[in-house]
Amino acid sequence: MSTKKYGYIHKTIISGGVIEHVKCFTHKYHPPGVGRVKHKETPEELEAKSWNRKEKDLTRLLNTNYRNGDFHITLTYGGDQKPGSMKELKAEASAYLRKVKRAYSRTGQSLKYVYVPTLGKSGTNPHIHLIANRLYGLDPVDNLALFQELWTDKDGKRRGWIKTKTLYSEPQFKELAAYLIRNAKESKEKNKRAFIPSQNLDKPIIHTQRIAARRFSLRITPPRGYELEKGSVYEGSTRTGYPYITYTFIRKAPKVSIMDRLRGISPKAPSSGSGHRRRSARGGRKRERKRA
Repeated sequence: MSTKKYGYIHKTIISGGVIEHVKCFTHKYHPPGVGRVKHKETPEELEAKSWNRKEKDLTRLLNTNYRNGDFHITLTYGGDQKPGSMKELKAEASAYLRKVKRAYSRTGQSLKYVYVPTLGKSGTNPHIHLIANRLYGLDPVDNLALFQELWTDKDGKRRGWIKTKTLYSEPQFKELAAYLIRNAKESKEKNKRAFIPSQNLDKPIIHTQRIAARRFSLRITPPRGYELEKGSVYEGSTRTGYPYITYTFIRKAPKVSIMDRLRGISPKAPSSGSGHRRRSARGGRKRERKRA
């Protein structure tokens, strides 16, 4: 084997305040003795692999674009307003989001959303899970009232009620992503895309490099301001026999005292230099007294 193929792939995925590391051997880059194991994946394995990939993609998208205080909104239907198919549900979601985007644009801000349409397990409980950024400069209560006000049909009749939550687990939204994907998976009629994002969302940053070594570097050192996420270190092998290791760093939450919160002081704001100026002023006054 050519020495050029020795080594492993080190992939770094940066999504907001989360940094994932994946180190793995591949069929192209691996040391001697690590051979490819033939394995034909079953339809069940392929489906599970697809859903896992969708959950990871959604997690990274949420981590990159949303912050604490943004919204998780569930749009529900009442009475005879329920759509009968996934196609109708998506059409009504698109019409609704166009109205919300126009309302946001009037304030000079853009709506960034991800939505998951689902008909429920029985197919008789259609609803839409919507993740959206908040409007800055507007009270959150009024912001959520806007979403409710616009949830109407073309005749202005209210379609149903909305259920609202604010996001709180920044920088890691993987539990929310798992919940949304589970809803998409359990829908009686599934959409081809588990989730539908707006086109203005930022994408995670992915760096891939080949490391010329026969073994993984097991040194795990978080960068400054980050910590190792609990339970994120995992070692295993792919179904084709190639070893890999994964681990995740998350940004530390800033420490803010209760008094600082009451004063409205940012945890990152440096202490003011007023103390130094006060000492200079006192020294100046003492010198003036001596001269007098």
